[in-house]
Amino acid sequence: MYTYVEENLELAAEALIATAREYEASDTAASDGIRQAGRAV
Repeated sequence: MYTYVEENLELAAEALIATAREYEASDTAASDGIRQAGRAV
């Protein structure tokens, strides 16, 4: 039972880390787009 719980917690942690990286990449892309739009004016 402990092994099962540990495996599920590891999978959840990996998913959260991946999600955080995706949000960070999206935020960076949006920020870069806003900066570029500001320079074009």
